[in-house]
Amino acid sequence: MIQPTLTKVGEVRPSGLLLNLAAIPLTVLCIAGMLLLAKALPGYHAQGAGDPWYILTGFAVLLVLHELIHAVAWQRRARRPWSDFKFGFNPKVLMFYCHCRAPMTVAAYRWGALAPLVVLGSLTVLALVVYPAGWLAITAGFHLAACIGDVWIVAGLGKFAPDLLVRDHPTDPGCEIFAPVATE
Repeated sequence: MIQPTLTKVGEVRPSGLLLNLAAIPLTVLCIAGMLLLAKALPGYHAQGAGDPWYILTGFAVLLVLHELIHAVAWQRRARRPWSDFKFGFNPKVLMFYCHCRAPMTVAAYRWGALAPLVVLGSLTVLALVVYPAGWLAITAGFHLAACIGDVWIVAGLGKFAPDLLVRDHPTDPGCEIFAPVATE
C-alpha cells in the first residue's frame, strides 16, 4: 500500500523585527495618505479631545477583527474546524496571531492571509469616505500598514504551486511548504 508523506520544499519566514522596522515608515505613509484623503472629503471632522480614545479603541477592534478574519477565511477555504485555530500574542515580536494547527494548500493560505487586508482595508476606507474624521484616518492607516507581514508572506509564497501544503508557524510570522511524496 502506498502511503503519502510530506517533504519540506521551502519556507517563508520573515523576521518579526524586520517586519516591525519596515512597518514604521509604512505606517507613517499610510496614515498620511488616509489623513490627506479625509481632509479632501467634504464634512471632514478635525481632531477632537476624545480622539485618542477612539484611535486606541479602533486599533484594538481592528486587531481582533484582523485575526478573526484570517481564521474565518482559512476555515472556509481550507475547510478546517474551529478547533484547528489558536489565537495569541507573541511578545518578542509584538504581534498578535491566528494560527491554524492543520496544513492547508498554498492557495487557501494565500486567500486567508490577504483576507484582512481586502475586507478591513475596504471597510475602513469606505467608513472614512462616509465619515471623514482624523481619528478614523489614523486607525485605517494603521491597519493598512499592519498588513505588511501578510503581504510579505504571500509574496514569498508566489514561487510555490497552489496545491502544495502549508504548515503555519505556531507563533511567529511565516510558514513551511510541503509536497506529498508517495512511499511504499
